[in-house]
Amino acid sequence: MAASPVEGSLVRIDNRGDIAVDGQFAATGIDARAAGVGSSVHVSNSGTIDAYAASTYLGSGAGILATAAEAS
Repeated sequence: MAASPVEGSLVRIDNRGDIAVDGQFAATGIDARAAGVGSSVHVSNSGTIDAYAASTYLGSGAGILATAAEAS
């Protein structure tokens, strides 16, 4: 995960390789988060992302999770 809590920050990820993730309840290939007024996230990916979550009830898999929010 790449993250920044600084106001006006930019979290940037540029991935060109392949990513494989496995998880019991959750799996995320790329996770980028920015918090603070004016913050932003930029993710680019030219590789393959395979995300697999192996839960019978609540499993979730995400290739890319990008979040930008005002800190509270």
